[in-house]
Amino acid sequence: MFDILIVDDVAENLQMLQLILKCPRFRIRAATSGHTALQLIENQLPDLIITDIKMPNMSGVDLCRLLKADKRTSHIPLMFVSAYTDTDNIVEALEVGGVDYISKPFRPAEINARVNTQIKLLEANALQVKRQLSDALNQMVVGVAHEINNPIGFVKSNIDTLQHYWADILQLLDDLNSLPGTSELSQQITALYEKYDTAFIIDDIDPLFDSTNDGILRVTEIIKSLKTFA
Repeated sequence: MFDILIVDDVAENLQMLQLILKCPRFRIRAATSGHTALQLIENQLPDLIITDIKMPNMSGVDLCRLLKADKRTSHIPLMFVSAYTDTDNIVEALEVGGVDYISKPFRPAEINARVNTQIKLLEANALQVKRQLSDALNQMVVGVAHEINNPIGFVKSNIDTLQHYWADILQLLDDLNSLPGTSELSQQITALYEKYDTAFIIDDIDPLFDSTNDGILRVTEIIKSLKTFA
């Protein structure tokens, strides 16, 4: 739904524009002065503003200048309402940032056509912003996945190497422990086995390697999912 703010000091003009623009896609708000319009804008930014050029205290041109000077509201398109003969004011309104104008007396077909043109431009701009955000998100995801994937590869390679080393160490210990019982070296090895509780280490080391590998595989799956998402 698009929020449209209409500003006019003549209540009849506001009512007529509200009737002409009545549509399920539009939420219409009305203000009878530039100052009231600023208060409504402060509460919620509209998608489009339609303002009369000539109003007491604050004209539509003055309102446009204020909004264009504020970064929070400078992006809001403003359409002006003016009489056919008010050429100079129309030119000034367009020069300060107006995107289009509606002529008096009102012609519903013209008003709807001009407003719908601005709505289509808003939709196109929103789509472009979404695409830019999507592209930026995709680049970020791919970059994060790449940065994570490299160290994961190093860790996985190192664990594989450590497992091979550990297997060699276990084999060496078994070979040494099988030496004759009278050997002094064998007695020293047996003492070391008892001192460091090697049975516990041997039982525990493989599950630790397996658990670490499982964790790495899980991270790898997450990285693949991120790349697929991107």
